Amino acid sequence: MKNSEFIERFNDLDKIYDIRATKDIVFSHGVEVNEFEDNNYKTVARLPEDEKDWSFFGAFQCSPQMLELMAELAKTPPEEREDVQKYVILNGLPRHGTCHYFLIDVYSCRLLPCQLDGLDESDVAAMGAYSKDGLREAKKALTPELATAVDMMKVTFERAIELTENSRHDDLD
Repeated sequence: MKNSEFIERFNDLDKIYDIRATKDIVFSHGVEVNEFEDNNYKTVARLPEDEKDWSFFGAFQCSPQMLELMAELAKTPPEEREDVQKYVILNGLPRHGTCHYFLIDVYSCRLLPCQLDGLDESDVAAMGAYSKDGLREAKKALTPELATAVDMMKVTFERAIELTENSRHDDLD
């Protein structure tokens, strides 16, 4: 089961418990279950991307169907759970609808600055967006300092699209 499928199916089941499943992008890049309490959502369970066991925080009520879905996701091998995520190395924030980014030149061991006007799902290949493993391999050609900088500049392809879209009207500032 893919994380996205789990999140969709889990959230469809929530009719009375006021809990939801989301992507966990802050700590472990897996899935988390949140419960609405005191005008906030708090994390009550988390399944990190590379683990088979859920971590639970406090007590919460959920249906047997929700528990079955949680067990099904945990039984899925970690490498089969994640939708293929692509990453982009941003060279600053997009401006005026133009995305400035870097490609890693593994032959010259440096970053190549590039830009693309507008950005949508069809631009993944044009941008040279990296998979998690592909980025890890490409960074081996860089110095440790530059590889660390790449980690700080990378964003998901979806986030790059969002930032580029939001920058279309920068001239109105």
